[in-house]
Amino acid sequence: MYPIFDAHTHVYPERIAQRAAINFANFYHFTVAESGTFESLLSCEKKAGIGGMLLLPVATSWKNVDKINESAASWAALARKAGFQAWAFGSVNAECPDLSAVLSHIESLGLKGIKLHPDLQGEAVDSPRLYPVYEWLEQKGLRLYLHVGDDRPTVDGSSPERVATVARDFPKLTICAAHLGGYRVWDRAERVLMGRYDNVWYDCATTLDVVDPARGKALIETCGLDRVFFGSDFPAISPEVSLSEFNRLDLDETARKAILHDNLLRFLGEELL
Repeated sequence: MYPIFDAHTHVYPERIAQRAAINFANFYHFTVAESGTFESLLSCEKKAGIGGMLLLPVATSWKNVDKINESAASWAALARKAGFQAWAFGSVNAECPDLSAVLSHIESLGLKGIKLHPDLQGEAVDSPRLYPVYEWLEQKGLRLYLHVGDDRPTVDGSSPERVATVARDFPKLTICAAHLGGYRVWDRAERVLMGRYDNVWYDCATTLDVVDPARGKALIETCGLDRVFFGSDFPAISPEVSLSEFNRLDLDETARKAILHDNLLRFLGEELL
């Protein structure tokens, strides 16, 4: 049996976890399911029978970027010591006064790429200020992981259209468009993003709780069964609940294994056993 991977998780230092979770919930107008601490993540993944995870930090202020990236690398190492397969991305902020130093630090920590949440960070994904980051990732062969989508007209920084622009401008950059390419705007994502770019991958985090199983399967097939991986969006949703939602989909075992295990390894450039 293969280990199941949770490709979309967020954790926070214990002293700020509650506040961070509340801020996140307030932005999206829902209640988070879990506390958001590292200990809670490991406990929830173990309970769900999940054997590995990808940690995705988001730096909402440039002042704590280095500390956030160091914590992500440390948590991934601790998860591996606890018996999980684990990887982490770093984060940057467009306001960083010395962006090159931040990028060098990310490389030195052995992080797999950079996660951006354009709406929370206040910088549109296709902002010229972020293009040097994408050029650097492309040059280093590292990955870009993006929150994508929002159905509120005033929240547009991560729209599928903007992500498509980045995918076109950086065809050699490997990108994950989270939430099946557009949280709550999947119709738009189908028109401009899904299955249209060879360098774009997708996760199904915070999607299968919104759409019915038939629609979820159809969206995954449009993205490509070899291009989607499972994610819970912990602490927003419990990994156990997310996995239960995924298991409702009418997929054969080949597709299930690809989404739950193989595709994340391929996206990260890891060896597929």
